[in-house]
Amino acid sequence: MKFHFHLRPYEVPFKQEFLTSRTATVLRRGLFVIAESEDGIRGAGEIAPLEHFSDESLETAKAAAEALSRRLDNTDVPRDISRLTSFLEECVDGSLPPSVIFGFETAVSDAISRSKGMPLAQLVDPGFTRQVPVNAVMSGYTDSIDRHNLAGFTAVKIKVGAASVDEDILRIQAARDALGGDVSIRIDANRAWDFESAAFALSQMRDLRIEYVEEPLQESELSRFDELFSGCAVPIALDETVRDRDMFQRLIKLDAVTTVVIKPTVLGGIARSRELIDHAHKFGKKAVVTSTLETGIGIAACLHLAASLGERVLPCGFDTLRYLTDSLIEESLIISDGRMAIPEAPGLGVTLRPGPAQ
Repeated sequence: MKFHFHLRPYEVPFKQEFLTSRTATVLRRGLFVIAESEDGIRGAGEIAPLEHFSDESLETAKAAAEALSRRLDNTDVPRDISRLTSFLEECVDGSLPPSVIFGFETAVSDAISRSKGMPLAQLVDPGFTRQVPVNAVMSGYTDSIDRHNLAGFTAVKIKVGAASVDEDILRIQAARDALGGDVSIRIDANRAWDFESAAFALSQMRDLRIEYVEEPLQESELSRFDELFSGCAVPIALDETVRDRDMFQRLIKLDAVTTVVIKPTVLGGIARSRELIDHAHKFGKKAVVTSTLETGIGIAACLHLAASLGERVLPCGFDTLRYLTDSLIEESLIISDGRMAIPEAPGLGVTLRPGPAQ
């Protein structure tokens, strides 16, 4: 199947500063990839490396995307999503930034699944589901449980590490009091704590029924996960570590690690992410698919990856479009009763709003 490719840059403001332990973000920037087949079928993907989190900058991704777009134009592209990543990298005689693979893979897969009249999730796995549970997200320290309608949500993710440890402890305790016992709490430290801070914080939270803590330790102390777990009994989830193949293979074997967080933008696309999920499952670990603050196109792609897991899907981190002033798609990806449904239309099921091509 042959395609013509176009790139379209975008900028979308956040409604207010999006705070993590690393930075405050006010503007989401990226590129859309539009793939148009000889039959006029169009697919869209999103290239949006996240500043201070992704390995590549947007400028690096843009240069790689422009080169790949020229190389791929009017070239036969595999219809099998499992072959797309290697094909894309072969086209440029080397590796590509993960966000670029994700964007081009999504655009091509969107068009192919549209041509077949099926959702993209079905292209990934015939055993897909149409309903994906979603966890609510509390970001920043002005974001509180009582501001959210949590009806139907079974999990809430809370960012920690940007304030003092004592403030984090009080915030998680308050969240548990507000939520009661039926909603699980996931906390995300983004490697903000040293061992002593993490050990103290998590020991104070051990009775709060924390589902897991994402990346509680600074990079230099990752080897102490088991030691940390033995002292606090709070399970650990891998996020940033998943990108480091050698470290990931070491840590996924630990009893302390129960969960792997999957972000297609930083891991190199849908097929690669699905491989990592299947690998985690072989070790008896859970996998949670999460956005990287993309617009509607990127969120829809992540949604289809999660839906491809069928009955194995867990509450995913897709409650992030509400932080942006605009999703840049025609349709709405609505969370209802704690779930997000894949659209009825084929492909991604969403349409990129018209804009200038590059």
